[in-house]
Amino acid sequence: MRYAVVDNATLTAVQRLLGDIPIYNKHAIDGDILAFETLIQSILFFDEVYYVNDYKAEHRDRRNQYFNYLGQLNIDTESYTALLRETTKFSDDVIPQINGGVFTDADFKPFFELLKMHNIFTWDMSSSVYYLTQKMLAGSKNDIDIEKYSKLNQMIFSELNDCSGERPTQKSIIVDSKGVPITQRHIVTDKECKPQEAYVGKQTELLMANLSWLAYRTIFYTLAAKETGGTLILHPIRNAFQINFLSRLFPQSHEVYRTLISALNRPVEATVRSIFAPTQPLIAKYPLPMFSVILTAKTGNPKEAINAAFHMKNEGDFVEARRCLSEIEQLYAMEKPQKATLAANKLNLHVKTLLERINAKYYVTTPQGLSLSPIITAYNLGTTITAGSFPTIPNYSAKIKFLDRVKDLIPQTGFNAVYKSLINDLTQIGKLGGYHDMLTAEVAYHKDSGFYTSKTEDSQYIHAKSYWKIPM
Repeated sequence: MRYAVVDNATLTAVQRLLGDIPIYNKHAIDGDILAFETLIQSILFFDEVYYVNDYKAEHRDRRNQYFNYLGQLNIDTESYTALLRETTKFSDDVIPQINGGVFTDADFKPFFELLKMHNIFTWDMSSSVYYLTQKMLAGSKNDIDIEKYSKLNQMIFSELNDCSGERPTQKSIIVDSKGVPITQRHIVTDKECKPQEAYVGKQTELLMANLSWLAYRTIFYTLAAKETGGTLILHPIRNAFQINFLSRLFPQSHEVYRTLISALNRPVEATVRSIFAPTQPLIAKYPLPMFSVILTAKTGNPKEAINAAFHMKNEGDFVEARRCLSEIEQLYAMEKPQKATLAANKLNLHVKTLLERINAKYYVTTPQGLSLSPIITAYNLGTTITAGSFPTIPNYSAKIKFLDRVKDLIPQTGFNAVYKSLINDLTQIGKLGGYHDMLTAEVAYHKDSGFYTSKTEDSQYIHAKSYWKIPM
C-alpha cells in the first residue's frame, strides 16, 4: 500500500481554482493550477491520499465534506501537541532576516535563490511617508519575467490562508546597511540630506509573517510525514523551502540535496538516475503530461476532473506503476538494502518505461508545443544521516485504519517526498493557451480582484536616491 500525505495549502489552492474560495490577486491562479495538477498526480500514483485534519474548527467540517474523497489523518491531542512541540524546536531558529535591503539568513536567502527571485527592499514614499517596500531587482543584468515572479510572490503571500492549527509567534530581523536594527519607527536621510520618519510597510510585515508560517508548516508536514510513513506532497512553493531545511537538518548529506536541486533545474525532458549505493537515496525525475488538462478537457469541467482521475488510476499502466513504486519503497526498507540495489534500479527503469508510455498516450499539445509537468521522487531521504538525528514523536498515534500494518511492513529508516520544479512548471502553464481558460472556468473572483504585480527596482539605480525612494 502506497499512500501520500498532502498539505492543506495544496487543498486551499484547489478550492480557489474550483470556485469555493474567491480570488483577490489574479496572479494566484497559475499557482493554484499547479496545486490542482499536484493533487491529481497524487490520486493517480498513490493508492491512498491523506491530509492532516487540523484545519481551524470553524472551517473543518466544510473542508472534510469538500475533500470527502481523500482520507483524513486524525491525530490525537497528545500526539498533535508533541508534533507541534518538535516543529517549534526547529522553526524557532528559522527567522527571516533582511540586512541592508536583501535577505541574508541561512534559510530564506537560498530559498529565494532557488526560485531565482532577487528581492530588494527600499524606503518608498506613500502619502508623504517612507515605508520599507519589497521589490524585484530588474535591469540590464537582471532581466526578469515580472509576471512569473509576481505569481511566485503571491504563492508566498497566500501562506496565511492555510488557516490550520495555531500560529506561532512571528519573528523577523530587519537591519539597515549600517547595522542598525529596525523595529517600526525609523529615521532615514532623504535626497536633500534631511531626516525623515520611516516605517516598516504593511506589505513587508505580511511578507515576513507569511515566510515564517511557510517555514513552520513545511517543518510540521515534514515531521508528520516521517512519523506516519507516508510520502510527503507539499504545495510547490513549500518544496523549495523544504529542500534547504533538510540540507541544514542533515548537513552531512549535502550531495543528496545538491542532486535534488539539480533534478529540479534540469530540463523537463531529463529523466531518472540510477542508484549506485545501497545507502544512497534514489532521486528520479519522470516527465508526465498535465493530467489536469487531459481530464478537464475530457469531462468539460475541472470539478469533474477529480472523479475522472479516480477512474483513470485503475487503468493497467497506472496500477503497474503504483505497484513498482511501492516495491521500490519496500526495497529501501529492507534490513540488507545492498541486496536491493540491483532490483530497485531494474524497477526504476520499468517505471520509466511505463510513464513514458503514459506520456505518449496522454501528452498535451499546446500552441507552443508539448506541456509537461514532471514529478521528482525522492526515496529514503535521510538514509545517510546518523541514526536518531531525525526527531521522532513520543507515543505518536495518528489514526489511520491501515497505518499500523503499513508501519510494520516499512521500518522508518528514511523519508520519502515528491517534488515539483516550480519555475519549469510555471513556464509550462504559460503555454496552455485555451486550456488555461478551461482550467479556470470555475474561478470565483473577489469584487476588487485584479493583477497585483510586484514592484521592481532597476539594478542601475539600486544605490540612487530620489524624492520618492531611499536605499535601505
